[in-house]
Amino acid sequence: MNWLRDNQENVEPWQVEDYRSLSLKQLFERLSERQIHLDQERFFEAAQSFDSPEDLVDAIGQSLNVAGKELDAVYLLIFELWRRLLPEKQSLSLLCDELDNLIHAYDQGNLFHLEKLQDALANLVVVIEDNAEEEEEDPATLFNAVMQNLANDLVAFLYDMITDQIDLGEVDYAEELYE
Repeated sequence: MNWLRDNQENVEPWQVEDYRSLSLKQLFERLSERQIHLDQERFFEAAQSFDSPEDLVDAIGQSLNVAGKELDAVYLLIFELWRRLLPEKQSLSLLCDELDNLIHAYDQGNLFHLEKLQDALANLVVVIEDNAEEEEEDPATLFNAVMQNLANDLVAFLYDMITDQIDLGEVDYAEELYE
């Protein structure tokens, strides 16, 4: 998302490509081009032992001796497969990715179902509260950790969204967001 704001950065096409627009077949083919031969069934088998796409990619990198940009390219493909095929295995990176995409759509005026963004924000609150309780951690500390994983400035976005909601007469929801 930062590249969209400042496209003067020197990046390779695979680093800024919209992987959401690729078919499953294309994702698996690109992995195969990188000597990682998976299909949907093998992907499920491989992912079964891991809690996040990052953990799976780390294991792939170690077993195939892949590192650096090559491993980054593999990560983007695995991440997208995980996002589509294993939605029940949520991770912080998946939550942040979804939130970033919804914020971007909202900012561009392309979010046609505000409920999706509202649900993602509510889910974020639940995740932070649950983890704060489980880990006996300050919710503000966890919120800051989430902020580090987002491409967007969540605080600035929430401020803008609260203002938008007030302008639309949705004061109750604006108050809920503020809290």
